[in-house]
Amino acid sequence: MRWCAGKSIAEVDRTDVERYLSYLATERNISASTQNTALNAIVFWLTQVLERPHSVV
Repeated sequence: MRWCAGKSIAEVDRTDVERYLSYLATERNISASTQNTALNAIVFWLTQVLERPHSVV
């Protein structure tokens, strides 16, 4: 994933997710609703697909 800053998805942590959501809000000017959708998609991917603990996100 391009937003992971060169990390594998397994190495992504809370800071990476926060940085990406901040980028979406400030640089891409997305709405709060779209930002929440992006967050929910990331949480789903990390917890359900990769089976990582929810506390990581």
